[in-house]
Amino acid sequence: MNWPTEKRLKKLAVGPLQYDEVDLAEYDVLVAEVRGEIVGVAVWDAEAATLLPNGEGGLLHGLYVLPLFQRQGVGRSLMDAVFALAAERNLPGLLIKAQRVARSYFEYQGLEIRAANEDEYPWQYWKRLS
Repeated sequence: MNWPTEKRLKKLAVGPLQYDEVDLAEYDVLVAEVRGEIVGVAVWDAEAATLLPNGEGGLLHGLYVLPLFQRQGVGRSLMDAVFALAAERNLPGLLIKAQRVARSYFEYQGLEIRAANEDEYPWQYWKRLS
């Protein structure tokens, strides 16, 4: 609900953007906690078979950190944990499809921009793992 967009759009988008039982059965979810409270999650799919410059890789589907805990390394720690798990599974890399408002974050993290065709999601990044 902290995206810089109109309240009405946020209200309409909340339902479809929430993960449900089907998503949770398909994706791996890592959780960051502080004093027993969830402050961030990373959702990824090792089986996504996304086309990367170095082969077929997985997909980092979502990275969410509560605003109060942003800029404290929570997102970076979650991403590093996902990258380590993906490397253990011998994935060559992971694709990240960023929201427009998150582009600067992924660029700051040093992820490579993946050129997208006209019919693809416009803001794609990727992490080489091998």
